[in-house]
Amino acid sequence: MINKKNKIFLACDTSNVNQVKKILKHTKPYKIIPKFGLQFFYSKYGRKFLENYKSEFMLDIKASDIPQTI
Repeated sequence: MINKKNKIFLACDTSNVNQVKKILKHTKPYKIIPKFGLQFFYSKYGRKFLENYKSEFMLDIKASDIPQTI
């Protein structure tokens, strides 16, 4: 479970894996936790990227927030 206190979350709201890689590369000096949403999760390479991602991240797919999503 992520302790939200004193954490900076960075929304990676895109389905483009290459764009996410650039964002993470440029923010590497900072202690951020990337947040991936539904769009990224269901993109062509999104789940594979997350399976191999070796750092802490937040997955925000709104599965229990919005009943229409499920």
